[in-house]
Amino acid sequence: MKHFLFIILLSISVLNISAQEENSTADRKFIIKTNPFGALANMIPLSAELMLGKKFSISANGFIVNSSNGTGSTLFEQSGYSIGPEFRYYFTETESKGQINRVYVGGQYSYEDYRNRTLDRYDDPIDGWAHGIGGSLIVGNQWFFKNRFTVDIFLGPAYVEYIKNEDYETNLSKGGFLLGITGPKVTGTKVRFGFNIGIAL
Repeated sequence: MKHFLFIILLSISVLNISAQEENSTADRKFIIKTNPFGALANMIPLSAELMLGKKFSISANGFIVNSSNGTGSTLFEQSGYSIGPEFRYYFTETESKGQINRVYVGGQYSYEDYRNRTLDRYDDPIDGWAHGIGGSLIVGNQWFFKNRFTVDIFLGPAYVEYIKNEDYETNLSKGGFLLGITGPKVTGTKVRFGFNIGIAL
């Protein structure tokens, strides 16, 4: 997974160096983004944003989870994905030395599907699963730099409802410290925070 993220970042750098078009970053219509910290939770997050003029945009957001570690009684496997649309309204814009700063409000919807597996003392599989649907309202800031890179930060209230079996949460105890904190799927209201870097095409 770390190699995959490295390839993405390397590809972004190559595109950035080789690009010679005259359009500024903010004038470009398509942005590919990822969260560089996703690998900490064994995730590959990706987002594709299409600008509809300077005020509006639509996005497709998602991530993939796929990892396996341990053997026998310490085995922990997980897989899953999240996908959903996003709509944004950019209501203010400032410019300084060629750098564009846009503030926005938006709405997100997501569907999530997760699976995990451990083994009991007889090496029989214990399968856990969880499904979730939810939405959020966000306020954020996206910076468009002259070198075509973007930085996107957002924050807002979210609500997610999960359906799961008991084994899903039990299996997480074998997934390590980080998954023990971030992995549980609890229905309710939460704060959604996002950080992405991207390249404008």
